[in-house]
Amino acid sequence: MRHFCFTAQALTAALLPAFPSRAFQTVTYPGPTGVTLTAIVDSGPQSGPRPAVIALHGCGGLGSKNDALGARHDEWRQRLVDQGYLVIFPDSFGSRGLGGQCRTTDRTVRASVERADDVRATLAI
Repeated sequence: MRHFCFTAQALTAALLPAFPSRAFQTVTYPGPTGVTLTAIVDSGPQSGPRPAVIALHGCGGLGSKNDALGARHDEWRQRLVDQGYLVIFPDSFGSRGLGGQCRTTDRTVRASVERADDVRATLAI
């Protein structure tokens, strides 16, 4: 757990200069195996170092259209920002041109491989 806290603090320090305080925004960065990941980031109104949360979507994806989050993800974003966290939602499916995967039996984006790699790529920015 200490490693995660340190990593989250390092991520926050790395993200703060890139994401000025304002409402959430969409960003892109290099992902695993040549994928360009898209993520929604909300740095909240606070400034300075603070903890970060990498929030992952479920099998339905982010539910985002036109840079907006689905209602459930937007509620969690707001709750976490209100508590002082920087929040980043990597879009594992949309970044690969996929929609929701709940009813897909042969998934190409697996939680144990590609999604885990997406989290590592997010930590590396």
